[in-house]
Amino acid sequence: MRVLPRRILIFIALATLPLLAGVAIDLGSTQPRIDRVRALNDRRVELFERAEVQRSLEREAEQLARCIGVAALDSAVAASADEDPVAFLAAAIDDAGLERLELATQTSTEAAKIRRSRYAVRVRGSYAKIVSFIRTVEQAPEVVTVDALTITPALDSDQLEGRIDVSVFEAVMGDGS
Repeated sequence: MRVLPRRILIFIALATLPLLAGVAIDLGSTQPRIDRVRALNDRRVELFERAEVQRSLEREAEQLARCIGVAALDSAVAASADEDPVAFLAAAIDDAGLERLELATQTSTEAAKIRRSRYAVRVRGSYAKIVSFIRTVEQAPEVVTVDALTITPALDSDQLEGRIDVSVFEAVMGDGS
């Protein structure tokens, strides 16, 4: 076996140093890029998940629109955005000639640019007046659903007490109002 002269070994060692330095520099500069690519992929997955949730909410809004008999829920709800739901329900109670015992907000949720506010309404009056209130609410231009209705005899009078759970749907504008 032949031994390489010492000069050649020193030359090879010196030539290898810049190569090793280049590899170290390359690894140092590539790691942040790899981390950035991983972060972008994670963000991409998150955005796909959010898009799927949004599509699901839009499908739910379309189904709700079909259930209440309108072409598009946001356009139907936008038509009712002028009046405050509490004022609308209070006026409907007064127009029916009922005594208002309670009108309270239960919950408010937002989905697909639509806000659903649920109200508990308790009134006292005759059966005909309670039915008149329900008809007024159901036939109003506002998008309203009657979720529950209970009519019982009032404890302290010969009239009836109505407990009505109502949902009012409103368009949510871009600024959250």
